Amino acid sequence: MTRTIAFLALALVAAPSLTDAQIVPTRESLSDLYPGKAYSPYAERSFASRPLWGDTHLHTGLSVDAGLFGARLGLEEAYRFARGEQVTSSTGQPVKLSRPLDWLVIADHSDAMGMVAGLAEADPYSPGSPKYQTIWDHVVETAEDFDDPGRFTALIGFEWTSLVRGNNLHRNVIFREGAEKAGQVVPYTTQAPIGSTDPLDLYAYLDAFEEKSGGSVLALAHNGNISNGFMFPVDQQYTGRALDARYVEERAR
Repeated sequence: MTRTIAFLALALVAAPSLTDAQIVPTRESLSDLYPGKAYSPYAERSFASRPLWGDTHLHTGLSVDAGLFGARLGLEEAYRFARGEQVTSSTGQPVKLSRPLDWLVIADHSDAMGMVAGLAEADPYSPGSPKYQTIWDHVVETAEDFDDPGRFTALIGFEWTSLVRGNNLHRNVIFREGAEKAGQVVPYTTQAPIGSTDPLDLYAYLDAFEEKSGGSVLALAHNGNISNGFMFPVDQQYTGRALDARYVEERAR
């Protein structure tokens, strides 16, 4: 499996209906040797039927809400665990999946990415700082190291964590391609003036990335059940602005 296949699978907005999965065989595909009613669910089937299992949202010790609560394992351990290897957990126990994953998105929080591991260094952990760029470079390079087309796909991503007055508007941002394109930017944060809590500003960041790199990027809604309805608004945005053509078009894109 390649990154493109995994990315396109994530981008599907609806699964085929049950009626779509029932194939009506042609006369040529049926055997004359069997006089009864012939039925084979795989006859004339041309669509993919093997599920590929993965996770769009995994945090490592780079995320504050993981690292501060004792989950200190890093990128390498996460990928090794996902592809079926045994690792030692943060509590010192040996752990291993019953079935390896086919793909994984490590989506650490863009805000304060890596801060927990370096609190003593007092370095700034925001876009524009050398430390932040170095951490993102490591995220991208590690995904490249563990990406194994046809066996295991490591998709590059991060979590944008807008949370205003309890309105959870988090998005998991997933890059379709590898380091050559994802490495041209750093993750978008919620910290002004570089970042923003407004989804429309996130969409502008995504548009700018695609225009600059020629790549593709996907933003998945995350935990919309605790957004107080603003993840999927029907009358107004969380900012109080009415829904308009720009919002609808950018959201759909």
